[in-house]
Amino acid sequence: MEVFSLIHHCIHQFHNIEFVNSLLKEEYGHIADGLMFFGEDIFGNQFCFNEEGEIAFFNAETGEREVVAYDVTDWIDLLFEEVDYFTGYELLVQWKAKNKLDFNQRLSPKILFILGGEYAVSNLYSSSFPSYIKTTANIARQVYDLPDGTPFKLKID
Repeated sequence: MEVFSLIHHCIHQFHNIEFVNSLLKEEYGHIADGLMFFGEDIFGNQFCFNEEGEIAFFNAETGEREVVAYDVTDWIDLLFEEVDYFTGYELLVQWKAKNKLDFNQRLSPKILFILGGEYAVSNLYSSSFPSYIKTTANIARQVYDLPDGTPFKLKID
């Protein structure tokens, strides 16, 4: 019964936007300052509001954010225009043709995308909440603000 209770707790927390935001802010630290997260793609990249109320796309591996819309209507239009890029829809379809993916799981790269890992099913594995957040935050804390091409040693916690 204890394992069931733990699983139920994680599933409940996955649906709690306040808990998810506190987890993201705890794991990413100052990288997430001023952001209010409200959604994510199949890889765990986040959509968030910044301090100006704009909608940004937050790269989970790097912590970089890019303003993609100025209001919710623009954001919805953007999702319709570039659904695959901003959601990972095609890879999800390919994944689900051969694999299971629970609602609280995301697809993570075996070889990090920032290290040249392919956006291909063969480079993916499923990871459950909250471990995919903890993993990508660990990576982002190590590479955030490094200039492109800077050598680094990745430390796995």
